[in-house]
Amino acid sequence: MNTNISVRMDIDSLDPVSDMTAPEGFRFRMYTPGDIDDWVELYRSADIHNKITPELFRNEFGSDETVIAQRMLFLVDATDGRMAGTSTAWHDTGADASLGRVHWVAIRPELQGQGLAKPLLAQTLMTLKMLGHTRAYLITSTARIPAITLYLKFGFYPVARTDEEMNAWRTIIPEIKPEFRNMIIQGLGRDEADKK
Repeated sequence: MNTNISVRMDIDSLDPVSDMTAPEGFRFRMYTPGDIDDWVELYRSADIHNKITPELFRNEFGSDETVIAQRMLFLVDATDGRMAGTSTAWHDTGADASLGRVHWVAIRPELQGQGLAKPLLAQTLMTLKMLGHTRAYLITSTARIPAITLYLKFGFYPVARTDEEMNAWRTIIPEIKPEFRNMIIQGLGRDEADKK
């Protein structure tokens, strides 16, 4: 049985990442002042695991809209301008400058499963690359199996920071499509080797 445990995934190089155009009927755009309300509304519809508020947005991204505008990406319906998805090419204050973070990825629920997350993630990784990052990480949770599968396809691998996370990864292996299970096992093996 799957529980919702926060886990980390890393990618060691952004070099193989290539640019992807927005799917037909959609376009990419960066954050502009005032987008916070639309971000909150999109996230409230897409995320059942967190309480989404403007305060959460400010806690996660701060108030420097110049920085946010360089890093927060939206996938927008080209017809009506409504936000279909969002992701942020973030960085952690005080972290190694080479390390970027894929942060707060969401697709509007009624559009999930239509192939929108792949170009959104590719564009986010390209943005990290353009901002000078050479590798990245993200935090997801074990309840988000489709997201984990997408991240594995892009070359992210699991990182177990604690025994609880190691057990959480092992617990979800049967829920992962067979062709991706070995990627999790290899990633966890890499983690154990690094600890020796």
